[in-house]
Amino acid sequence: MSLENTFQPSYKNGIATRKRILELIVAQPGIHLRAIVDELGIRHGSAQYNLERMKREKIVEYKTEGQYRRYYALREDLPQQAYPIKGTALRVAEAARSNPKATKTDIANLLGVSWQVAHYHIKTLKHAGVLQ
Repeated sequence: MSLENTFQPSYKNGIATRKRILELIVAQPGIHLRAIVDELGIRHGSAQYNLERMKREKIVEYKTEGQYRRYYALREDLPQQAYPIKGTALRVAEAARSNPKATKTDIANLLGVSWQVAHYHIKTLKHAGVLQ
């Protein structure tokens, strides 16, 4: 089972959080949970949940040293696209990528949608790691 299959769209920050955690583990092999929480500024429960998911998916492993679990990356790849993009979200993503200097208002006008619709999709696509 891949991360794409376990991703819940209602929990849109899940993939982005796992990606940040994995990048930190790759940069600092052997890092422990408290350091991950402090470094990324995420909640303890969120870090534990995402680490367990990545362990089940064989992306990370841990070794226990005293009272610490030290985490190591088994795989360094994560899906760039956390969910299928279609409809207005796809049009917004394509417009943003083809016009990198365009504002949200420019994209809204280009697509014939409201500023709020463009803002919503851009924010969602950024959280998913599709846009920067």
